[in-house]
Amino acid sequence: MSSNDNWSDKEIIASFFKMVYTVALWVAWLVFTIFWGIAKDWAFFDNANIHGWQHIVFFTWFAVTLPLLIWITVVKIWKIW
Repeated sequence: MSSNDNWSDKEIIASFFKMVYTVALWVAWLVFTIFWGIAKDWAFFDNANIHGWQHIVFFTWFAVTLPLLIWITVVKIWKIW
């Protein structure tokens, strides 16, 4: 770093942990959603063995948690808005 940089070590470490925390949240959400949606076939309507309530639970989970996760990462972690 040059002498003109205004970044301190504390700011760099804080930004690094924000990045790690954000990526960890998104990866955990993606793993859970992919597992239940694709591996368990809850996201697809072509399987006769999957009940309607399972589709409702999956898509409710998806519709509620995606905006919540975006809000947590944008507003709470990164404080952009």
